[in-house]
Amino acid sequence: ERTHGKHTNQLRIWRNQRKRAVTNFIDIAGDIPLASITRDHMLDFRQWWWERIRDEGMTASSANKDISALVNILRTVNEMKRLRVDLPVGKLAFSEGEQNTRLPFSNDWIRTVLLKPGALDGLNDQARDILLALINTGCRPAEIAGLRPHHILLGHKVPHISIEPDGRTLKTVYSRRKIPLLGVSLDAMSRHPEGFPRYQVSGS
Repeated sequence: ERTHGKHTNQLRIWRNQRKRAVTNFIDIAGDIPLASITRDHMLDFRQWWWERIRDEGMTASSANKDISALVNILRTVNEMKRLRVDLPVGKLAFSEGEQNTRLPFSNDWIRTVLLKPGALDGLNDQARDILLALINTGCRPAEIAGLRPHHILLGHKVPHISIEPDGRTLKTVYSRRKIPLLGVSLDAMSRHPEGFPRYQVSGS
């Protein structure tokens, strides 16, 4: 039921995250039965991730996502198959501390680079306007690409778009929201009042 409502691309991402976690664990512990997994196996997996954080610049957040995906798989299989295995999966997460945050592009950089005449000529018209729609909305690319005509409300007193779980699941419960349009983002959406069918993914 965790995949209910996800469209094809979301399913692909969801599955790949879990396949990657299992593959990483097998590389460390071997392809062993669930009941044979020991605390040492889990700590070896955690240590492997720590070495990647220390030596390769990987983040604690990436490690925690991988560990969490693996633990969720093990717990789900254990419960749904009624195996009653005492899984040694507690206290594996890393402290994420102060996370590096990505700085926003400056207004000057947007004007002189993204909006420079000809800078986006290599994109088709829908891809170009999806990018421009991001500038003043702060939306995720998939949110703009997934807009349906009834989500694009240009005729309102305040033109806006409505991010809804229509044909796809939203990333978080707070992702459902209404966002006013202005500037280049309003211009971009005005050119595509029906949305961006080339990049829309239907539910599956």
